[in-house]
Amino acid sequence: MAATLCILVLMVLAASCLYEAVVYLAVKQKSTFVGRIVGRRTKDKVIAMGRKARQGKATLFIVLAIVCFALMIVAGILMAHAGYSV
Repeated sequence: MAATLCILVLMVLAASCLYEAVVYLAVKQKSTFVGRIVGRRTKDKVIAMGRKARQGKATLFIVLAIVCFALMIVAGILMAHAGYSV
């Protein structure tokens, strides 16, 4: 049960990281897609950042998502090794 909950938390964390990365990469001054999803304060904060800073943050969140996916795979392997039906 705890391992399944751990995988669920990792899934949510990975999805959140990917969402943040998309926000940092997709926000533009006249963007309507992101304007509906992201609040005005977040959009203004991201636009105020420089291009390199936005790309750096997006890269960080993509790497965090990949780490979460890898941890999910490791947790699944450990669960299968322990006898759980995966």
